[in-house]
Amino acid sequence: MRLFFVLIVLLLPIAAHARSPAERDRPAAAGAQCAPAIDAAERAARLPPLLMRSISMVESARVDPQTSRIVAWPWTINAGGVGYFFETKEAAIAAVERLRQAGVQSIDVGCMQVNLMYHPDAFASLDVAFEPAANAAYAAKFITGLYGETRTWPATAAAYHSQTPDIGLDYARKVYAQWPNGPRFGGDLLAANLKAPARDYSKYTPEMAAILRQADLDHARLAAAHGPVTAKPAPPRPMLRLASSVDRS
Repeated sequence: MRLFFVLIVLLLPIAAHARSPAERDRPAAAGAQCAPAIDAAERAARLPPLLMRSISMVESARVDPQTSRIVAWPWTINAGGVGYFFETKEAAIAAVERLRQAGVQSIDVGCMQVNLMYHPDAFASLDVAFEPAANAAYAAKFITGLYGETRTWPATAAAYHSQTPDIGLDYARKVYAQWPNGPRFGGDLLAANLKAPARDYSKYTPEMAAILRQADLDHARLAAAHGPVTAKPAPPRPMLRLASSVDRS
């Protein structure tokens, strides 16, 4: 009994150190931040289970260098069809600022790769845009709106990426390949054309039409970069580049 008491006394300082306030307040590792934020946003919006998680696997998946697991990565951007990963939020924000200074406006950010040009009022700041909870909450709101327009989950998944039929359909197939609950929510509809209308550039000013046309081309390149979709579910492919800063070449 006395020996047991002595051991407890000796171990208490170690336990206290392991549970110090500084460590308890330390942010979760980057690779562990997207999934809980996405799941919470999905539940709050009452979306089909694991739909957003599956979209995030197509949008921002990489191999976590700490755990070797494939995860959605919060400090991810995509510009011009090329994806970049960063080790910190600060580095990702700095990269977006440099891209904007260079005139690039169509930039996808965060766990769910929300496009800053198409959604200019989504976030109060870049700092908020890269917060997993805020990024996922806005994506959930956007997905809810898309479903209100399309009324099918395959079409919603397609429209999250692009309303250009061929590009959107290919993207929806990638999402459904990841989504374990996909067959319950209309996965068979992917066998047919989703009938999404092609973008009518004539409805816009010439300046805006040029921006949208370039963005659609960027999306097409991104879809091509992911390669063909197989009939069987496949693990997500990491995006194209791992970077500590944006290439300036």
